[in-house]
Amino acid sequence: MKHVTIKDVAIKLNCSVSTVSRAFNDKYDIRKETRELILSTAKEMCYFPNPIARSLLKQCPNQIGVVVPELINPFFPEVIMGIQEFLFEKGFQVLIMQSNESNIIELQNIKKLEDNFVDGIILSLSQETQNIDYLQQLIRKGFPLVIFNRINDSLPASQVVFDDYKSMSFS
Repeated sequence: MKHVTIKDVAIKLNCSVSTVSRAFNDKYDIRKETRELILSTAKEMCYFPNPIARSLLKQCPNQIGVVVPELINPFFPEVIMGIQEFLFEKGFQVLIMQSNESNIIELQNIKKLEDNFVDGIILSLSQETQNIDYLQQLIRKGFPLVIFNRINDSLPASQVVFDDYKSMSFS
């Protein structure tokens, strides 16, 4: 199914894309009748704004990437649920990626999240991760990075460590 764009609305109404955009953004320089026609046509065409495009325009995607080594271990889904619950209340979406305990896949995931303009990354390092040069570059650029579970003391990032002993229950 093709997503209807503002270009499609403009073509249907034989007007410019900028006119359609001004109508959606309720700009002062568009007549009320024109705005109403554009909005009703867009509704008929089942148009809805692309949230990714809007967030890129605002340069504020409100997305946090989470990279975990695996999802089979019940520990990581529990942590992800907590992260998601907390961040959802703050207006963020969570993008979850799995490294499969591979430092190569971990790095690809981090780069993919960075390319998608996430606001920050929460990362549990893979067992293979030895080279942290790229992570250090991210931190030097001011990119928000939080390391949890498996940490590396030479990374100047926020770190969250779980106390396994305290979380165990004894009968």
